[in-house]
Amino acid sequence: LMYNAPRAATVIAATPVTCWALERSSFNYILKSSGTVKRTTYVDFLSRVSLLQNLKPDEFQRLADVMQEEDHMDGYYIIRQGEVGERFFILLEGVCEAEIDGRVVCSYSKGDCFG
Repeated sequence: LMYNAPRAATVIAATPVTCWALERSSFNYILKSSGTVKRTTYVDFLSRVSLLQNLKPDEFQRLADVMQEEDHMDGYYIIRQGEVGERFFILLEGVCEAEIDGRVVCSYSKGDCFG
């Protein structure tokens, strides 16, 4: 459905079945429109991040396109002191604490950046 390719298998009802059907055009429209909403939401959020205030509108859009949402449980180490930094984080929600040698030195909340 997503790639306009021949079906890889045959599906046969083995019992009475009720299912929903969705045409490719509707499926693609929904994916594109939800991506647009997500992008608009991300751009709006990023435009309020103080560290990013000097970016141009198209730079916010490009940044929104590559951002990946991650969820982490309480107590999860997002980054660790001493490791090589390859990623940058902007907190969408929740609170994080920064520790140096096991001592809390900073707290981060919505819109704060670290990494």
